[in-house]
Amino acid sequence: MMELDKLKLKKFECAVELLDASKYLEVRRLYPLGDTPEFRRIYSNYYHLNVAHPSAQFIDRYFDLLFSTEIESMQAPYSQILEELREFPSQNGNRSLQFSFVSKLMATRDERKPVYDKHVRTFFGLSSLSYGDDDSRISKFTHQLNTLSATYNAWEQDRNFKKILAKVREKIPALNGCPATRIADLLVYTVGKHHLNNSGGAA
Repeated sequence: MMELDKLKLKKFECAVELLDASKYLEVRRLYPLGDTPEFRRIYSNYYHLNVAHPSAQFIDRYFDLLFSTEIESMQAPYSQILEELREFPSQNGNRSLQFSFVSKLMATRDERKPVYDKHVRTFFGLSSLSYGDDDSRISKFTHQLNTLSATYNAWEQDRNFKKILAKVREKIPALNGCPATRIADLLVYTVGKHHLNNSGGAA
């Protein structure tokens, strides 16, 4: 678990004022309606899915998995999905482990699961996943996700973080149904998007 110190709280206070969850809430609204062209477009835009220049095969399988019940029977879903999607080369011909996109897939299916991306890595000072063989990188990734989950779960019981959550839910009532993990993700994303990590929390 990672500490919720005064600097993180200060950054979150600033992030609450800047938070815009409208795009996430649109993804959240459309997901139960199934794999539609509209959902794919909005999801891809929100999570910048096309930045990695994925192939059409990758995209189709990604959305298949996003809505599939087969994940429920996987013993190690993160590892299995990473390894399966790695087999689809990008439009540039590259094969890679798409850690961020897989975390977002799982977090869309279950909002209690954390997102992993550059903003999360920077906010928490997580070590890079760019080095080592694929097995060790996947192992490090799952370890970091477990640490994030434990951290967010612990913060949910912290009185100072509860005040932050209350402010977010007051500002954006549509987030009242979202678990603390998802709101924490949105705050960390906002901190990164607005470069609050670089400014010590000042907007």
